[in-house]
Amino acid sequence: AMLAATATMWDVLHWGGETQALIWDPRAKKVVGINALGVAPTGATPGFFHARGLDYPPPYGPLAAVTPGTPGGLLVMLAEYG
Repeated sequence: AMLAATATMWDVLHWGGETQALIWDPRAKKVVGINALGVAPTGATPGFFHARGLDYPPPYGPLAAVTPGTPGGLLVMLAEYG
């Protein structure tokens, strides 16, 4: 369902975002949390941005601080839980 929603509901979900999900795992008989937040590159340090005259990472563009987490999260959900 998450894959279908991401592919069709562009106003609220998209590939460039972050994803959190709770999934019932019938094998383990427990709820599993998937936290697919983006990660910052190792070089995205305060010094890197200060050297470019920035106090903070910009919200858009190639210097934005985070890479999308949704694609990886969806792949984990599909691989582990179908």
